Amino acid sequence: MQHRVVILKNSELICAGSENLEQAWAHLQAGTTAFSKFGEEYCIADFPEDVYRNLEAVCRERALQGQDYAALLPVMLGRRLLTHTDIDRQRCLAIIGSSRGPSQKLNESYQSFFTGQRLPAKTSPYTTAGTLSSLLSRSLGLSGLNFSLSAACSSGIHAIGVASVMLRSGVADFALAGGSEFAANEFSLSMLSAARVLARDWDIDFPHRPFADDRTGMILGNGASLSVLQAKDQNELKPGDVELVAYHGSTEDSGLTGVSEQAEGLQTAISNCLEQAGIKASEVDSVVAHGAGTVKGDAAELRAYEATFGTDRPVMLASKWLTGHTLGAAGAINVAFASEHLKQQTLHRHPHWPQLDQLNQKRLNRLGHSFRYSLVVSMGFGGNQAVILLRRHSV
Repeated sequence: MQHRVVILKNSELICAGSENLEQAWAHLQAGTTAFSKFGEEYCIADFPEDVYRNLEAVCRERALQGQDYAALLPVMLGRRLLTHTDIDRQRCLAIIGSSRGPSQKLNESYQSFFTGQRLPAKTSPYTTAGTLSSLLSRSLGLSGLNFSLSAACSSGIHAIGVASVMLRSGVADFALAGGSEFAANEFSLSMLSAARVLARDWDIDFPHRPFADDRTGMILGNGASLSVLQAKDQNELKPGDVELVAYHGSTEDSGLTGVSEQAEGLQTAISNCLEQAGIKASEVDSVVAHGAGTVKGDAAELRAYEATFGTDRPVMLASKWLTGHTLGAAGAINVAFASEHLKQQTLHRHPHWPQLDQLNQKRLNRLGHSFRYSLVVSMGFGGNQAVILLRRHSV
């Protein structure tokens, strides 16, 4: 067997105000967002009404009745992807990352239990985290292995990264991998409020303001993204292919959220990823940043980039001003955005922080060539850092 490489064939997503990747990319370009009030105390980044109508329709299918929306979102995305992407379903695995898992069904089941109601027989299988990947595989007739994983807000990148490692090893030839989160509920909001990471000023145009000087915290969002990965022999690569070149991570032990002032864990993860890829930091053309919008977290992330890249860091993209923080789905959504950025060779806007667009334009003027390498970053509670490096092959 020749050296196997992994390409990202196609991606899809659902996020705030967007039914698909095309809509989300258009919003990123136009600088429009869609957040909504949740009760009297909170704001969330939520789906368009058409997404909920589609979820309700899927829920009426006999094989999918009663499933958590976090499990149904990958099914919806998988169906959409496979209508125009050919794969060998006998040689396809599925890995889904999620921070909270089927939290909707868990919350409903806890309430039923504590009020003395008898739980349905389906409660156990429908509330396990593994249902996010197993439902996807069974619904689409995939015969390869499947599992779900949870690594806080880095779950989505880990799902895609682990899938790529398995494809290179020959376990399968294709993978459906990504992240899914439907956790924008009162319980999750109360937890994050207690952790003091939610935005205080949400009654403004762009309440989620990654890296901006006036940021106050995050807006919780629902979201999901799924990518089709394929293993190829290296000599089969074609111009325009987006290759998943390297994947790495690290663990940092520092306080409640697990990130130090200098984000040493993230520095280590990036350094190891670049070493694995065999490239220098100066060869990275863009960084699709985590950008949670928290005061300390964003500051630490920026220090890690300065330590890694120096003062002339790559173009930086941050999307949570549009999507909100979708927890375990965030990294997978950013992988889809990074792939789109490389394929289209365009940047998106940051209307909450125009200075970043100005800096990006200056760096773009100095680049002197097309975007080749894009680094995607996730940082999660518990000190879980994850990075993926994508490369677009020359046309």
